[in-house]
Amino acid sequence: KNDSMDLQSTLKPVTREIWAELAKTSFDTEKDFLRIDVQPKSFNTDVCTTIITAFNNEMEHNQIKLACSATKVSHVLNIVIQSTSSSTTESPTLQKVFWGISEKKEHFEDLNQRLNDYATREVVLESTDEKTGLDSNTDKGKNVQWDDPVSRAYYKLAQVFEDESLQVISSLRNSNETLDLDTSKKEVLSHGAGLDIGASPGGWTQVLHNTVCIPTVVAMDPGVLAQRVMALKGVRHLRALCTSEESIKVLAHHAPYSVIVCDASISNPNELLLMIVETFDRVSSLLKKPDDGNGSSLDGNVFTWPLCLVITLKLPHKTHGSIDRHLEKVNKYIPDYLKRIALLGSSSGDDDVIDVDVRYKICHLFANSTAERTLVAVFNKK
Repeated sequence: KNDSMDLQSTLKPVTREIWAELAKTSFDTEKDFLRIDVQPKSFNTDVCTTIITAFNNEMEHNQIKLACSATKVSHVLNIVIQSTSSSTTESPTLQKVFWGISEKKEHFEDLNQRLNDYATREVVLESTDEKTGLDSNTDKGKNVQWDDPVSRAYYKLAQVFEDESLQVISSLRNSNETLDLDTSKKEVLSHGAGLDIGASPGGWTQVLHNTVCIPTVVAMDPGVLAQRVMALKGVRHLRALCTSEESIKVLAHHAPYSVIVCDASISNPNELLLMIVETFDRVSSLLKKPDDGNGSSLDGNVFTWPLCLVITLKLPHKTHGSIDRHLEKVNKYIPDYLKRIALLGSSSGDDDVIDVDVRYKICHLFANSTAERTLVAVFNKK
């Protein structure tokens, strides 16, 4: 409530300015539709409610109409909230509001294209041939570095482990008594193997190897892995689906895992989570056998602690309303899937008494699309 009140008081001085500017654009409340884009997105609901309430108070009869569709909207109001906090445990202090209004043609045909062009130039990316895995730009005489990202998806997982505001690394440190604040990100997960489901061309595998320093990474995808990624020490490419018998055996061989990530192109989060849980259920069953069929004993543990799980949730629709509805459904079933994963690593032997603590958050990362969210979960022994 304090954050909402702070936001309202911060927005109040500028709402009249925004309304006056909107009127200059010949905005017609009877036939035109307004779209409000807010950054950071966490302020979206409060900002929209405050702005629309203020606008409607300015009008005697008509109510302003909102829309998200690019074909329906006539004007776009962009609002950027600048906030700071002196500690990661404190609520953010709102400082400034930046805003601008553009008409449909200007916004979607000009502004967005410029922003995309600028972003493209700033993002380091060296793609590879999808059939051979070779660098695409070497034939142009360009010197490609071994650690240049092979895909834009690289920046999703990179943010998870590099953005201190997400507090993933600090959560991993706090969940393990043997780690302290001086423990680097290279040490918090390097006690186990890593798994990248849907790895091709290998951007997330690069993050696991280069940023988090996982000693062994199983990159699982029927598609081609970039040659630069294949050459990384400790990377094993398995060209198969994670549900295959071969995959289950390979996963059991490299267990236990300290980090599992997935950016697979599956637009049903429920099916994706079910596939991951059932895969590790089979791996766990195999690990309980006395040997792997070749006379060599397997490590009986499927996970090692702390365990980090990062999954891109690709929602099937892209309007704001449908995204919110799907997120509501996702939030209802995610705890059950995380509990099933925790049970696979629990030593209590009782489904009602789980000795594994689970903490998770759903984030909208900078590199996520409009219809994507990222699930980040941290597991550890109680």
